[in-house]
Amino acid sequence: PVSRFSSACCWLDGSTGPIVHEQGSDAAGIASVAAELKARFEMLARLQGELVRRKAQTAAIGGGIALAGIMLLALSVLVGLAATAAGIATVLDPWLAILILFGGLVSLGLVLVGIGVAIVKRKLRSGSEQTGQSDQELPALTSASTGGAENG
Repeated sequence: PVSRFSSACCWLDGSTGPIVHEQGSDAAGIASVAAELKARFEMLARLQGELVRRKAQTAAIGGGIALAGIMLLALSVLVGLAATAAGIATVLDPWLAILILFGGLVSLGLVLVGIGVAIVKRKLRSGSEQTGQSDQELPALTSASTGGAENG
């Protein structure tokens, strides 16, 4: 048989190269080419599915490890805050030391929330310019996402 292509490489399914068929029997050749293409696409789909599954497993393991690290960091922050309150309590009453620490944490939290909201609003505005939305549509979008409450 005369092949149209040379078999220059080895394929994942163990075949020796591109699809070949004999010249002269076009109907049988087309059918064999179609069957070979189908088999190779099925194999490609299986391999891609396996790759996606392995990537998802790796991401899940990494996410779990990162979550454990975040939990340990949160615990260490709590221990640090308790130590800070105990340090302040050597000078002031314990309830006052804890209240001062509480006020500082609430203030810091509010500042971080304000910074986050400003960043999100800026990204929404730049996103609306890129998508062609007008500035009149932006307040409607932000008020709908916040439940209608207006944030200064």
